[in-house]
Amino acid sequence: MAAVGGLPAAPSAGSPLNDAPETPFQNSLRIAKAAGSAASSWHEAAAQVVSLIENYDREMTAISNRTGDEAAELVRIQALKAPAQTQVTNAEALRDAVGVQVKTLATRCNAWTVWANQRQRNTGTTAQQDGTKRLQTVNGFVKSLDLETGSAPQARKDLIRVAPSLEKIGYTGPPTETVTVGGTDVVIDMTHITDRHVRGTYMFQGESSPTVAEHDIGILTAGKVVGLSGSDKSTGEVTLAEQGGRNKANSFFPTSVDAAKAKDLAAQAMLAVNTMKNPKPLVEHLKTLIVPAPPGPPPLRPPWEKVWVQEAVTVSLPPDLSVTIGIALTSDPAVSPPPAHAKARMFYPNNGDKLSTPDVLVLSRALGM
Repeated sequence: MAAVGGLPAAPSAGSPLNDAPETPFQNSLRIAKAAGSAASSWHEAAAQVVSLIENYDREMTAISNRTGDEAAELVRIQALKAPAQTQVTNAEALRDAVGVQVKTLATRCNAWTVWANQRQRNTGTTAQQDGTKRLQTVNGFVKSLDLETGSAPQARKDLIRVAPSLEKIGYTGPPTETVTVGGTDVVIDMTHITDRHVRGTYMFQGESSPTVAEHDIGILTAGKVVGLSGSDKSTGEVTLAEQGGRNKANSFFPTSVDAAKAKDLAAQAMLAVNTMKNPKPLVEHLKTLIVPAPPGPPPLRPPWEKVWVQEAVTVSLPPDLSVTIGIALTSDPAVSPPPAHAKARMFYPNNGDKLSTPDVLVLSRALGM
C-alpha cells in the first residue's frame, strides 16, 4: 500500500502558502481507508473460518463412536486449521502495516494543519483560507481513521460474548469511598471505577464513553482546531474535541467483581503501592512529586493537580489478578482544611476482556443509545 508515498515532508516556517494543502492528504486518506477496510474484512473472514474449524473439531471429537467417514472427515478438517490460522496471521500483518502507514499520514496531515491554521487560516488569500478549511476537514477524517486503525475493534464473536455481562445498571453508591491503608486514609474514585471497569455497573456514557454523536463530531473538531490558541477556539469546539479524544480501552474485571469488591481490590492495590513507596505514607510521597510552577502567569492546572503515580501490582481476588492503579492528590496539600489524601483515580485489570471505543459505540448503537 503506497498511501504515504506522495505526501509532502513536514512543513517548516518558510514553507510557501498553499491554495490546496489538502490534496495529497485527501488522496492518501482514500487509499488508506480502502486498504484498512480490506485488511479488517480479510481478518474477520479468516478468524471466522478458524472459529468454524475449532467448533467442528470440538463437536466431532466429543463423539466417541465416530464412523470411518466421520473420522476421516475430522482429520481432513483438522488439517485445514494451520493454513487457516496462517491467513489470520497474514491479515493481522497487513492490518499492522496499514496502521504504520496511517500513523505517518496522521502525523504529516496534522503538522500541515497546524501550519495552515497558524499561517493562512485568517491572513492568507481567499483561496488559501478555503484550502485551510478543506484541510481541517481532511485532518478530522484522518484522525478518525488513525484511531480506528490503532484501536482495532473486537471480533464479532467477542462482542457477543462480552456484551451480555454489561448490565448497564448504574452505580448508586457514594462517588468516593475513604479507606485506611497503611495507617493513613486514602480515597477511591468509585464512580470512575464502576462506570468503566465493573461489568454490573458499566455505563455506556458518563465516565465510560462519549455518546456516538459527540465522539464522531469531536474527532472531526479536534482535526479542525489543532494548533489554534485557546482564544481562537470556542467553548463548544474545546468540549467536542475532548469528547473525540476519549478513546481509552475499557478493561473489565471478572464477572464476580461488583462495586464493593472493586473497592476492596483498589484498597489492596493502594496498600501495595504504599509499601513500594515506604518509608513515607503514600500521600507524603505524592507531595514530594509536586513541581512548583515557574514564574509568570498562573498555569491552567495548579502543580498539585499534575501529580500522578501509576503502578502495575498484583491483588488477590482470588485468584491473583494483575492490575494497574493510577493515584493522584485529592486537593492542594498547601491548603488545609480539607487535608490532602492519596486518591485512586484509575484502576483496572491488565488482562481479560477489553472493549475499545469503537466496540462501545457499536454496542451503544445496538442498544439505541
